[in-house]
Amino acid sequence: FPDKVLLNTQTMKIEKMENTVTVSGDITYTPCDKLGDAAEFASAVYVKISAQGVGVGFKNQDVVTITGSLVESLNGDVQLDTVTENEIILLGTMAAESISQTGGLTLARTAPDMDYVTECNNRLWGCSSKKHEVYACKLGDPTNWRNYQSMASDAYALTVGSYGDFTGAASHLGYVLFFKEHMIHKLFGDRPSNYQLTDTNARGVEKGSAGSLCAMNETLYYHSPDG
Repeated sequence: FPDKVLLNTQTMKIEKMENTVTVSGDITYTPCDKLGDAAEFASAVYVKISAQGVGVGFKNQDVVTITGSLVESLNGDVQLDTVTENEIILLGTMAAESISQTGGLTLARTAPDMDYVTECNNRLWGCSSKKHEVYACKLGDPTNWRNYQSMASDAYALTVGSYGDFTGAASHLGYVLFFKEHMIHKLFGDRPSNYQLTDTNARGVEKGSAGSLCAMNETLYYHSPDG
């Protein structure tokens, strides 16, 4: 961060967290089953989108934001069930056997802009002063931040009502801590359905001192406005 680029330290492979594809050629929407075989539109719960390069940079189970689709029900955040380079299959319905368009379709997998980021329990956690929000990625997948499927592995986002900018973030003894100068937010829980963020009026991290956070012998030290 803030480049939103991943480096696998074993393979040295570099990957971007975000991915955007805008299709300019012919696009076909077909009602289908989970395997991609054509199905009656009245009973089908999946849609196959076929277009040159439509799936480049995406993977199975990515949640993407679709804009510009002639199938109105597909515009918005959707989960890609199966992805190949030129086809994607996703949950959705259609009112016809097949629909075509030329260009105008955009799929985007995005990650939030965050001021401070930490890792805890196989998730990345971050916070944004501009939006007054805290975030967690999907369990084990730092490329997906908009995955809300009512599952324990879902991503997470919460608006924080306390005054002031965030000044740091850390993971300590299994908890995630978000700091402001005179406030500490501590996250409890082990899945999105039971996450709780508590507020404690206490000396937090001084603005500009996020790099001072350091755990030593089970104690977390940092530089506060008072020293």
